[in-house]
Amino acid sequence: MKHTNHHSNYKKPGSKFLSMLLIAALFFSVPVDLLAPMTVLATMTEPDTTEETTEETGETRQENSQQETSQSESSQQDSAKKKKTEAATEETEDEEEAEPESSVADKTLSEILEDTETDQPASEQDTTSEEEAATATAGIIETNEIPRWPQGPAVSAEGAILIEAETGTVLYGKNIHKRLYPASTTKILTTLIAAERCELSETVKFSKEAVNSIERSSSNMGIDIGQELTVEQCLYGILVYSANEVANAIGEHVSGSIDAFVDLMNQRAAELGCQDSHFVTTNGLHDDNHYTTPYDLAQIGRAFFANETLAKISGTNYYHIPPARKQPDDIELYTHNQLTRGKYTYDGYVGGKTGYTTVAHQTLVTCAERGGLRLICVVMREDSPNQYLDTMTLFDYGFDNFKKVNVAENETRYTIRDSAFFENDALGTNQSLVAIDADDTIVMPNTLSFDELDAFMSDAADPSDPQRIATIEYSYENKPLGSAAVVLSNTTKGFDFYDPTGNNVGHKETLYYVNIKKWIRNFVIVFVSLLLLTIILGSIRSYLASRHVNRQNVNFRKKEKPLRRTGSWQRRQTKVHNRISKDRAREKQLNTTYYNHRNSRSKWKRN
Repeated sequence: MKHTNHHSNYKKPGSKFLSMLLIAALFFSVPVDLLAPMTVLATMTEPDTTEETTEETGETRQENSQQETSQSESSQQDSAKKKKTEAATEETEDEEEAEPESSVADKTLSEILEDTETDQPASEQDTTSEEEAATATAGIIETNEIPRWPQGPAVSAEGAILIEAETGTVLYGKNIHKRLYPASTTKILTTLIAAERCELSETVKFSKEAVNSIERSSSNMGIDIGQELTVEQCLYGILVYSANEVANAIGEHVSGSIDAFVDLMNQRAAELGCQDSHFVTTNGLHDDNHYTTPYDLAQIGRAFFANETLAKISGTNYYHIPPARKQPDDIELYTHNQLTRGKYTYDGYVGGKTGYTTVAHQTLVTCAERGGLRLICVVMREDSPNQYLDTMTLFDYGFDNFKKVNVAENETRYTIRDSAFFENDALGTNQSLVAIDADDTIVMPNTLSFDELDAFMSDAADPSDPQRIATIEYSYENKPLGSAAVVLSNTTKGFDFYDPTGNNVGHKETLYYVNIKKWIRNFVIVFVSLLLLTIILGSIRSYLASRHVNRQNVNFRKKEKPLRRTGSWQRRQTKVHNRISKDRAREKQLNTTYYNHRNSRSKWKRN
């Protein structure tokens, strides 16, 4: 079974005949002074290149295409109009979430009469259309205000940006921080999170909420409740066919619910550097609180196209999903992207994602690569087919005016030279220390030379990269162009830096970068060694002092019984002194007793 686009144009039978009857009835029933406004009403559905005078439905655009086709055979001017109308009509196939609108043929006679009272004359309406087109085309192209920066082309998109994918350098910018509605380009963030958190072989089951929470007229694959697809099939369904119910299902599979997944979308967007974005849905169906900016969408695009699987899927024109036990339909998916389909061809095209709602208009995120330079382009609030034409124009501007430059090969202000200070480290091994990373590049205009760029070195280390000890940031007129890392290396022994701004003319400030890890290790070794040596010397000194005391008291120790150790040398000396005193007192007492006894005996003999 082939699934067709549910929002494709459908022509009501007899709608053209009914329009003719209504116009004829008005012609014969309304006053003459209303004929001029009615002429405007009859011709107001003619397609205008600005697409801003009225809101057209699918069937109205097809009828106008047929009318202009017949008129083009009579004049060259009508022939030019026919080409624009055919392009616009073909692009209605890409309008993924178009909301149903009422056409002139569906209005009642009273409604038409009421409209004639407010409609402008044809001449004023044409003037208004031109003014609206000029307003839409006009805008602040921020990059054109930078001195000596390549002047970018004027585009009709309300917001547009062109960046280099690796460094994130903004090459072209128009209203890059203006909040706009992303429509289905939201799905590049949805699929990015799914690819980061799921295996392609995992099974996704479609819930009632995932299937029924979308508008039936919006883009969908017709998957029923309870059916199952793999994550890989879901990614193709989202990026190739822009299926809204599949985006809901993949969100539930990742986070358990749509609301939880939306919270994860906002969290991931902040991690990617988004500054003015807020997401409410997984698929981009319109919500006043669901918005982003060209700059933020480009940051998401950097991560999206860095994923090889997603980049490949976004450049796929056709994908087939065969029947399975939990999904019985034979589904063929064709992309809405005219760059992918080949209607518009561009050398180096990688892939992209379209988006459309009646409020957001056309949006497009695209990637192209040439000669190692990968660019990402975002256009928002654009009218078809200009989203493709402006994208190709911006890609030409980027590839023609910018180049990628290797920093290590071109840097002359930050010089590298040998230094005897680093010839040998503390351990005696001859090893070099630092150098500019040979793989780091920046993107700069062809109109500037490398020496004209501003450079600033930050000594902040990167915790995620232990080898990085400093970073050199490059810019021009305060516009970042990229950076290069100063890393631990085996090719240099010294790194001499001086002020690249020229403020210190004739003076170079030399900064030596040392292998901190080795110095810390050596310091710890020396400190521990000194500590152990101090302990050993203290022990020896204590031993010798105690030996000297023992020699002084050796005589007392020979006469008396060995003293019981009490722990303190002073206490031992006190006990020895007390014992000696007792011995002397005893000896004195004995002598006294002896003399007293001898004297008493002598007395006895005399008697």
